[in-house]
Amino acid sequence: MSEDLVVLEREYAMPQQQLASPTIRPTNCPFNFDPAELMRETVGEDHVLAAQTAMDRQLALERYAKRSNMTVTEYLRSKGMMPCADYAVRPDFDPMEAEHMNAILIATNREKELEALAAAEGMTVEDYMDANGMLTDTHLAPWAR
Repeated sequence: MSEDLVVLEREYAMPQQQLASPTIRPTNCPFNFDPAELMRETVGEDHVLAAQTAMDRQLALERYAKRSNMTVTEYLRSKGMMPCADYAVRPDFDPMEAEHMNAILIATNREKELEALAAAEGMTVEDYMDANGMLTDTHLAPWAR
């Protein structure tokens, strides 16, 4: 048994008749910290490391491009390292997308018309539709009608 354990056993050993708690002493525990401060420090260190890494990579690319007598963009294109393709003109909507967009516009306009008519009558949209026979239960299963 190590000396530290022997000292701890002697310090906290209680005879059977004694019913006292052991003495609590302050320690130099590393758990006395502000979690928010630790997070700020950690994130700050991560950001600094990321910025340094990005700067190092950018400077290296510029050196390689200069050695090749090219701009950075030309160098990246020549090595197939361009992060994205050159922007092309976006093609027209495909037919399915155009149909969906048209259906959305029609439904939105119908809803706005119904809201305006209901407001003119001083009713809610549901009450207006019910009063004018526009509310149906066809969306319900037959047993729920």
